[in-house]
Amino acid sequence: MAHSLYELKYHVIWHTKNNYPYLEGKAKDFTYKHIKATCKLHAVKLIAIGGDAVHLHLLIASKKWLS
Repeated sequence: MAHSLYELKYHVIWHTKNNYPYLEGKAKDFTYKHIKATCKLHAVKLIAIGGDAVHLHLLIASKKWLS
């Protein structure tokens, strides 16, 4: 009997247009909250989130049907 194993992890990076520091204060909080809610809605595991005022990194894991 054949078995398969998969582990899908993605490192996603966003950068702000013209290197403008949009991701500060309330905008950063709103963005992180929205990303967390979207991951939960789509059954995506958010492993890590971080960055600074001009870019954002996500490490996520998903099911194979979502890839």
